[in-house]
Amino acid sequence: MTQQEKIKHLELCYIFTASNLQAIIGFCFTALHGIIFTNNLDPAFAAVVMCTSVGHGIPFALSAFLCTSLKLYLTTAVLILGICGYAMVEYIRRHSVYTEI
Repeated sequence: MTQQEKIKHLELCYIFTASNLQAIIGFCFTALHGIIFTNNLDPAFAAVVMCTSVGHGIPFALSAFLCTSLKLYLTTAVLILGICGYAMVEYIRRHSVYTEI
């Protein structure tokens, strides 16, 4: 096997790993919405699908107009906002469970 063939197989390994990771995160995100919004499951799952489609559509529409460094900064900012939002939801849920008991 030549060096180029090895590199090609390595790229395929990264592609398969990234797609599996995205699927796992998607399932966890959907399950989190199912846990948080137990009373309103249908609107919650509709919001998940809508936010996912908007989240894929906006970067695709803006990809031709933004440079790579700006895309990385925006992606990092959205990631940090998501982590902070998740931490807030966990904090609020944890304290609401303890106050109900």
